[in-house]
Amino acid sequence: MNVPSPNLNYLIQFILGIALLIWACSNLYPIEWTEYRLVEQHLANWITAPILARFLVALKFFIGVSFLLNINPKNIFSKIFLGLLCISAFDLIWGAVHPDAVMAESYSSIFGSGNILSFLILLLIFLGCIILIKRKIDTDLKFGWAKYLLCIICLSLPFILNPVFPEDFSDQSIPIEPKVSLVQLELNSDLTKEERILIAFFSTSCPHCIKAAKKISIAQKKSDTFPAVQVYFLGSEEGVAYFFEESNTNFNYSIHNPEDILPLSGPSLPAFILFENGLGTIRYSGRTFNFFALNQLCSS
Repeated sequence: MNVPSPNLNYLIQFILGIALLIWACSNLYPIEWTEYRLVEQHLANWITAPILARFLVALKFFIGVSFLLNINPKNIFSKIFLGLLCISAFDLIWGAVHPDAVMAESYSSIFGSGNILSFLILLLIFLGCIILIKRKIDTDLKFGWAKYLLCIICLSLPFILNPVFPEDFSDQSIPIEPKVSLVQLELNSDLTKEERILIAFFSTSCPHCIKAAKKISIAQKKSDTFPAVQVYFLGSEEGVAYFFEESNTNFNYSIHNPEDILPLSGPSLPAFILFENGLGTIRYSGRTFNFFALNQLCSS
């Protein structure tokens, strides 16, 4: 592999490489924001979103490291990077057109930068990428196999650092025996007419509950067949207001004491019970309310 001499070409590649690595790391944790945003944008469903989100991060890792090592044969990686920038441009435009979106967190931003700052950063990166392509840089790669090894390592990295588990794509629900009746619960009178109701048990101070609320709200927007939702909260009215503001969601809800909720929800929150025709048939924990469950609830 050639050692680059100091010049404008490599300086641009180096800056773009560093920007890509920072961008990839900011998207990797929490990667759920990218997954949910892709689903809300209709670019993926609940099954493909975790794979696509990690693949986009992997591309950023791969191109970023390639730029730093001066691996850019026939400017191919610059052109792939330009394609990534087009996806990011779509993301920023989509966010501007949909200010009421559940997922305000954009995968085009770097560590939570706002839309305007993200757009300016994106524009500067775009100009740098165009300069690289126009200058027709070609790298003399002595060890041609290195780019293939690098590709395998970088494409695997997001799946290793933030893995997707096989059980996330299988039915992990727990049947309820004996079945719980809706009569035992305080529900909005309009909800009792629904054939299917999902009862969600949240704590207003639980970050995992906020993630679950975002998932449910997006699923409701995407699917007309998703069950009606009622939330049972542990907390206060002030806590509920903070929860809805933080999650950018809104549900029918009621506030309860732990002794009222925990016998139904179990010891950990979030938790969920699906009621069908007035009877609670299936229970989910926060962990088992996975991509498969969401996809199933949206398609039933």
